[in-house]
Amino acid sequence: MKIAYLFGGRFDPVALGGNAIDIREDLDGFEALGQEVAFHSYETAPLEVPDAVRTSKSRIPPVIWDSVRDAALLRKDRRFRQRLAADRRLAGAQLVFEYWFPNSFAGSAFARERGLLHVLENLDPITDELRASSSSPLAGHLRSCEAARRREAAALIVMARGMGEYLVREWGVDSERVHWLPQGVNTELFHPVDGAETKRLREELGGGARLIGFVGSLASYQRVDVLVDAARRLRERRTDTKLVLIGGSEERARALGAEDVATVVPHVAYEQVPSYISAFDVAVLPDSNWYGSPIKVLEYAAVGTPVIAPDIGPVRDLVSGPDEAVLVPPSDPEALAAAIAASLDDPEAAAGRAERFGAKVRSQFVRSDRTRRVLDLCEQIVAEQRGA
Repeated sequence: MKIAYLFGGRFDPVALGGNAIDIREDLDGFEALGQEVAFHSYETAPLEVPDAVRTSKSRIPPVIWDSVRDAALLRKDRRFRQRLAADRRLAGAQLVFEYWFPNSFAGSAFARERGLLHVLENLDPITDELRASSSSPLAGHLRSCEAARRREAAALIVMARGMGEYLVREWGVDSERVHWLPQGVNTELFHPVDGAETKRLREELGGGARLIGFVGSLASYQRVDVLVDAARRLRERRTDTKLVLIGGSEERARALGAEDVATVVPHVAYEQVPSYISAFDVAVLPDSNWYGSPIKVLEYAAVGTPVIAPDIGPVRDLVSGPDEAVLVPPSDPEALAAAIAASLDDPEAAAGRAERFGAKVRSQFVRSDRTRRVLDLCEQIVAEQRGA
């Protein structure tokens, strides 16, 4: 089967987190399963917003700012639609598979014009919430376009059960078209690491300290500020700990005020991430969102490091109980500090949890298996269309 794989955003082929990993794994996985894939994203270059634009926003009435923004979004979508129509690589596709991006309706139009089935993956509600408070006269039109995209899709793949329930409840999507497929981890890369490399990194990062680790983009929804607060509280009670933050930018790390308690390693090749995770005594995800599937929890577990994560729906989708990982209330630095201390003080129990959760992840949440299930779904709906 030939798949037109579309993404209406800016794709960074070397990023350590977010949609970049998902898209890379999808593309590699489909091709490994013998599919022909033609990939088209809106742009690959990062979007830079000039400081002057950021500053001027506070001086412009919201209705004007929102209207100009929405008009620009529609112009961008029109350009993307034109590029898709002109891309000869997409000719002969039997299915449009789109990694969802806000305010990007060109993929839906492309599928409609070519009479192709359209599958949407990894929807989120952020723009729905922003649009509800927008003063732009174009907000209603954008919502109508999004409603049509969701209504026309043959299948909508969500990462968290809560997002599927939201689509049915708030958008009237037929529940039979919503498919929950949580994240999967690349177990060829994320698995227990050689002890010598772990020992070297432990010494390099902490010089003998107990390492509390985080890997990610330092995005605001991950609440790394809560982890920094927890690490600082922990340091007031014991001197043998060190927080290690892998990923993100140096500027973001400085904004978190982590210099006194953390070692920050902003630039790490994706292939090296498992070695860093293996060096941690405990790996932490302080918070996440309610509509995604936190891949870091799975990566931590696959490497075999004890996991502490937020007690939220998408994490409970992955963790069966306290014998696999420690879940703490989100946004509670004191509870997080206590959970970290307890894990460090009882390494045998922590290792037992890590072994059980790691074995489960490496058998039940494998990326190649997830890709196979996605492809099975795509082949099923194509076969049903042919038989109709």
